[in-house]
Amino acid sequence: MKNYFRFFGIVTLFVAIGFLTVGCSSDADDAVGKLKGAWQSDTPPYNNIIVTFSGNNGTFTQITADNIGWAIVRERGYITLGKEKFKDIKRTDELRWSAQSLLYDPNSYQLAGFRRCTLILSEDGKTLKCVIANGAGTDPYVNYTKK
Repeated sequence: MKNYFRFFGIVTLFVAIGFLTVGCSSDADDAVGKLKGAWQSDTPPYNNIIVTFSGNNGTFTQITADNIGWAIVRERGYITLGKEKFKDIKRTDELRWSAQSLLYDPNSYQLAGFRRCTLILSEDGKTLKCVIANGAGTDPYVNYTKK
């Protein structure tokens, strides 16, 4: 009988720890925090892609044909939906994050690799600006709107 109670005591302890762990998770544990969710680019000619932020990255979830550059890159097989557009996202203050942004070469429409960037969220949380380090690349800055 003692072993029976000991077994259920141990099981109860593990269940309690599990509930405490789940109950303590928050956006603070998620690198993207307030960025979590879908964002649509609205800076021509880079508009009409949707990036969804989660964990510590942002992935392509929509690329429309009227986004000429990314659509060509996709047609050529260099990217697919679900591929990272942003990676290594780290919060630097309440409304800013450092990250790496995937770029393409506008002459060849091949991937140009990841470049350091800063993500800046508006105070109302509805718009996001991605500023590429040194203003270089295919999109030195791109604005996104929360979907």
